[in-house]
Amino acid sequence: MGFIRIGPNGEISLPREAWDALGLKPGDRVELVTDPASRSVTLHPPAPSSPAHRRTADALFGCLPPPPRPLTLDEMDAAIADALRERNTPR
Repeated sequence: MGFIRIGPNGEISLPREAWDALGLKPGDRVELVTDPASRSVTLHPPAPSSPAHRRTADALFGCLPPPPRPLTLDEMDAAIADALRERNTPR
Protein backbone atom coordinates (compact mmCIF):
# COMPACT_ATOMS: atom_id res chain seq x y z
CA MET A 1 0.00 0.00 0.00
CA GLY A 2 2.96 2.31 0.22
CA PHE A 3 4.91 4.14 2.85
CA ILE A 4 3.82 6.42 5.66
CA ARG A 5 5.77 9.18 7.36
CA ILE A 6 6.06 9.56 11.13
CA GLY A 7 5.33 13.12 12.24
CA PRO A 8 7.36 15.12 14.77
CA ASN A 9 5.10 14.00 17.64
CA GLY A 10 5.03 10.34 16.59
CA GLU A 11 1.73 10.54 14.76
CA ILE A 12 1.10 8.67 11.54
CA SER A 13 -1.49 9.12 8.81
CA LEU A 14 -2.93 6.06 7.13
CA PRO A 15 -3.42 6.22 3.37
CA ARG A 16 -7.03 6.28 2.22
CA GLU A 17 -6.57 2.80 0.72
CA ALA A 18 -5.82 1.44 4.22
CA TRP A 19 -8.91 3.15 5.64
CA ASP A 20 -11.06 1.62 2.96
CA ALA A 21 -9.49 -1.84 3.24
CA LEU A 22 -10.06 -1.89 7.03
CA GLY A 23 -13.46 -0.21 6.92
CA LEU A 24 -12.29 2.67 9.14
CA LYS A 25 -13.77 6.10 9.59
CA PRO A 26 -12.61 9.20 11.50
CA GLY A 27 -12.60 8.61 15.27
CA ASP A 28 -12.29 4.81 15.04
CA ARG A 29 -9.79 3.14 17.32
CA VAL A 30 -7.42 0.45 16.06
CA GLU A 31 -5.16 -1.89 18.01
CA LEU A 32 -1.49 -1.59 17.11
CA VAL A 33 0.39 -4.87 17.55
CA THR A 34 4.17 -4.86 17.26
CA ASP A 35 6.44 -7.85 16.66
CA PRO A 36 10.03 -6.92 17.53
CA ALA A 37 11.35 -10.22 16.17
CA SER A 38 10.15 -9.47 12.65
CA ARG A 39 10.24 -5.69 13.10
CA SER A 40 6.64 -5.45 11.94
CA VAL A 41 3.51 -3.64 13.01
CA THR A 42 -0.03 -4.85 12.42
CA LEU A 43 -3.24 -2.82 12.75
CA HIS A 44 -6.35 -4.60 14.00
CA PRO A 45 -9.66 -2.75 13.77
CA PRO A 46 -12.03 -3.77 16.58
CA ALA A 47 -14.97 -5.99 15.77
CA PRO A 48 -18.23 -4.02 15.45
CA SER A 49 -19.61 -5.69 18.59
CA SER A 50 -16.52 -5.09 20.75
CA PRO A 51 -16.54 -2.51 23.58
CA ALA A 52 -13.56 -0.74 21.96
CA HIS A 53 -15.69 -0.14 18.88
CA ARG A 54 -18.51 1.41 20.91
CA ARG A 55 -15.98 3.39 23.00
CA THR A 56 -18.16 3.76 26.11
CA ALA A 57 -18.10 2.19 29.54
CA ASP A 58 -21.89 2.07 29.41
CA ALA A 59 -21.59 -0.53 26.65
CA LEU A 60 -20.13 -2.94 29.23
CA PHE A 61 -22.99 -2.56 31.69
CA GLY A 62 -24.90 -5.80 32.05
CA CYS A 63 -22.48 -7.92 30.00
CA LEU A 64 -21.94 -10.25 32.99
CA PRO A 65 -24.69 -11.97 34.92
CA PRO A 66 -25.23 -10.75 38.48
CA PRO A 67 -23.75 -12.89 41.25
CA PRO A 68 -26.19 -15.32 42.90
CA ARG A 69 -26.17 -13.06 45.95
CA PRO A 70 -24.38 -9.84 46.89
CA LEU A 71 -20.97 -10.37 48.46
CA THR A 72 -20.09 -8.96 51.85
CA LEU A 73 -17.09 -6.67 52.22
CA ASP A 74 -15.23 -9.47 54.03
CA GLU A 75 -15.91 -11.84 51.10
CA MET A 76 -14.69 -9.22 48.62
CA ASP A 77 -11.53 -8.63 50.68
CA ALA A 78 -10.88 -12.39 50.85
CA ALA A 79 -11.35 -12.76 47.08
CA ILE A 80 -8.94 -9.88 46.40
CA ALA A 81 -6.36 -11.33 48.81
CA ASP A 82 -6.67 -14.76 47.13
CA ALA A 83 -6.20 -13.26 43.67
CA LEU A 84 -3.15 -11.26 44.77
CA ARG A 85 -1.65 -14.30 46.50
CA GLU A 86 -2.23 -16.39 43.37
CA ARG A 87 -0.77 -13.70 41.11
CA ASN A 88 2.37 -13.29 43.23
CA THR A 89 3.07 -16.99 43.81
CA PRO A 90 6.07 -18.12 41.75
CA ARG A 91 5.30 -20.90 39.30
